[in-house]
Amino acid sequence: MSSLAFFARHNEELAIYKGVQGEAAVKLPPTFVSVWSHDGRCLANVQDAGVLVCDIEADPGDMKVRVMDASSSLCRNMAWSEKSTWLLAHRPADKDKEKAAAEDNHLMVWDPSTGAVKFSLRHPRVQRAAWPVMKWTADEAMMVYSTADGHVQLFDGGLSSTTPLATLPLSHVTCLEWAPMVFGSYRP
Repeated sequence: MSSLAFFARHNEELAIYKGVQGEAAVKLPPTFVSVWSHDGRCLANVQDAGVLVCDIEADPGDMKVRVMDASSSLCRNMAWSEKSTWLLAHRPADKDKEKAAAEDNHLMVWDPSTGAVKFSLRHPRVQRAAWPVMKWTADEAMMVYSTADGHVQLFDGGLSSTTPLATLPLSHVTCLEWAPMVFGSYRP
């Protein structure tokens, strides 16, 4: 990354700054949630139109990279995979039962370079203390998922299949964390 980058949320907008010159490189409408990718290159923002991913390495006019589908505008939790290959989001249920949609309580994993949903499933109970419920290894070779019933499923980190490699019959799992990779890479 060539320069310091940060965002500031104001009453009327969210501004992304590159460097310390004081001039915003891009200004966006107010956002609900904003999350930097681990590599610091992209900022994902939940807006009325959906999730907007901004690439801060691009020229200011080209920073707004991708808008995910409009149903993503109701996402309230987001997280990036370790190498920023995948963007995980959760759309909670609407508290008003009559307004609840089929997409509610969904976890979605997007490929931020294309905007395509790579993986999607219902997860009725995502609590902030347990977020994110999917975590990748440092090399993204493996992904672990805490299911709604508290079990743990192991997936290929490249999400080549939505079928788990293994399911561990653990109960009431509330937190997942991979050990740091020390030598080589993880193997199933």
